[in-house]
Amino acid sequence: KQSVAQRMEYEERRRDLISGISHDLRTPLTSIRGYLDRLLEGIATTPQMRKRYLAAMKIRTSDLERLVDSLSEYNRLENSLYRCQMEQVDLKRYIESYLRENRGEAEKENVNIDFSCQDGVYYVLLDTSEFKRVFDNLFTNTIKYRTKRKSQVSIRLRRTDNGIMAELTFSDDGPGVPSESLERIFESFYRADAARTHAGEGSGIGLYLSRLIAEKEKGYIQVESVYGKGSCFSVFLRMEK
Repeated sequence: KQSVAQRMEYEERRRDLISGISHDLRTPLTSIRGYLDRLLEGIATTPQMRKRYLAAMKIRTSDLERLVDSLSEYNRLENSLYRCQMEQVDLKRYIESYLRENRGEAEKENVNIDFSCQDGVYYVLLDTSEFKRVFDNLFTNTIKYRTKRKSQVSIRLRRTDNGIMAELTFSDDGPGVPSESLERIFESFYRADAARTHAGEGSGIGLYLSRLIAEKEKGYIQVESVYGKGSCFSVFLRMEK
């Protein structure tokens, strides 16, 4: 009975995966084809219109490129033989370095960042290039789904479980996640938008990759959210002496 249940769950995940990939490939491709048809039909009669159509097509090809990159990362992390390139780093310094490199881009997107941390060092084993994806995904989601012109992000780092774990929290003031979606938000290709109708709003795979990365690095990620008020993602990593 357990074997049958597992097989049914696997088949359901496989169908969702194929459906998600098909939709997320079809949406930008349909858009690109529409712009090409208009160019071929001569509807774009001025250089300005042609430039506008070509710029829109470039955005859609970027959407496709991001999806292909995410699928490649998904396949790599799902491979049981894959091993992260772990090194001991001070998580506090890592976050400060990330923010120095990305704060300018965040400010350009009207995202204000507040970082606070308890004193001391936070040695953890980390694949720094992989963990960067976790931050990238969280910042991307903050910008992508916000309902305000400006966004406020609070990042906190502290010790928990008597110093055994480092807890990194990432809070934003976005629209939040509906309560019925919280349990599934880390599933591959899941979106709170069940209709999946918004082109360019991501693949629904970013948070799943974030969960995989955290687990590969002997940690875990969880979320708390109040719909209409914002979300708080917490990443827990085991501390090293």
